[in-house]
Amino acid sequence: GWFVFPLGVRSKTPDSALAPHGFQSASNDPRQIESWWDISPNANVGIDLGRSNLTVLDFDKGEPPAELGLQKYFQVKTARGTHVYFTGTSKQSDMYLSGTHVGEVKSAGGYVLAPFCTHPEGPIYTLKADGGVEPLPDGLLEKLTPVREFVDASPNGAKIPRGKHDTELHRIAGKLRF
Repeated sequence: GWFVFPLGVRSKTPDSALAPHGFQSASNDPRQIESWWDISPNANVGIDLGRSNLTVLDFDKGEPPAELGLQKYFQVKTARGTHVYFTGTSKQSDMYLSGTHVGEVKSAGGYVLAPFCTHPEGPIYTLKADGGVEPLPDGLLEKLTPVREFVDASPNGAKIPRGKHDTELHRIAGKLRF
């Protein structure tokens, strides 16, 4: 029942001839899907996460941290890390644990390479744990959200970190009153 679409052979990019609207071309109609792979049998498979009602936690480097307790969930080994699949959609964002970037939350508005596809650099995405695709555990995304430390806007406050100027200045301006 997941919505899929063809990517290029050994590619993460949608096949522009078969899926001219990228992941928005995705379908769960078996006839459409068969037609695409009759034309391009070696195409990789992209999964439209939003329409498939999925959230994927994409851990960039190896295994998900053990303290998250994700061993029992559906997992796919990627070229560099691990995808952990859950039902339901979430806001896409970066994931942090103990202040360290560990990956991305992928969901509505995004897609992932399906299991058994070939990464552009050669590795094949393999099924690592077939524990079933279940709803996100309560509080999991909160554990993966960075703690925001607000910038002191006074003349004696610390410098705004590189890459955070727009966000912090907008936040400060929102507090100003005339």
